[in-house]
Amino acid sequence: MTDMTLLGDRYFLAIKALKNRLHACAAWFKPAPKTLHVGRINDHLARDIGLSQAEIARHRLTLPSQTHHHPRG
Repeated sequence: MTDMTLLGDRYFLAIKALKNRLHACAAWFKPAPKTLHVGRINDHLARDIGLSQAEIARHRLTLPSQTHHHPRG
C-alpha cells in the first residue's frame, strides 16, 4: 500500500512540475504592457512619481457607462 501512495505522489508531482513549467513559458511569452497602468495606484502616489492630473486622467480606465460620449454619434 505504501508503494501505491508513493507512486501516486510521483505522478502528482510530475504533473504539477509540468504545469509550472508551462505556466512559466506562457508568462515568458506574454508581451510587456505598452501603456502606463495608473488605475492601480492612488492619486497621492501618482503625484509622487511626477504625473500631472491630466496624465492620471488620461491613463485611467473609463467604462462606457461612465461617460456621456456615444461612439456611434
